[in-house]
Amino acid sequence: MKKVVLGFAMSALLLAACGEDTSNGDKHENMDMEPVAIAADLSVPEKAEVGEAVTIDTHVTQGDASIEDADEVKYEIWMDGMKDSSEMLEATVGEDGHYTLEKTFDQDGVYYVQVHVTAEGMHTMPKAPIAVGDAEVPTEDMDSSEMDHSESDDHSDHSK
Repeated sequence: MKKVVLGFAMSALLLAACGEDTSNGDKHENMDMEPVAIAADLSVPEKAEVGEAVTIDTHVTQGDASIEDADEVKYEIWMDGMKDSSEMLEATVGEDGHYTLEKTFDQDGVYYVQVHVTAEGMHTMPKAPIAVGDAEVPTEDMDSSEMDHSESDDHSDHSK
């Protein structure tokens, strides 16, 4: 008789352990939600002098949280009309999701800075102009750089 009672008790425990875990419901619901895209707030000075060191900064976030461990943050820099001769430079990791680069420009001209950020399985590439020396950024480039920052060069990959 003890074996029968023990068998029923073990079966009851086994069934209870296999029951549906209600705490998992939230996990399944969150898996169906679209992941929050990363954002890269690129900050470059509007103007710089030839031979002057300038700081380029990008704050990388996802929602309200700073991303301090991005997979890759690189700056691509080129003079207007010379994208084929661009240089790719590694960012220095700062605090609170900031990634920086010190850059000195050696001649007058309009330059473009495009940051390439890969984090959380996504990629974004905002771009901004900087006028060096006597150069001036055309108005249409100022407008398009804002669009590039928020929309057109955002290549988010939600496959993670």
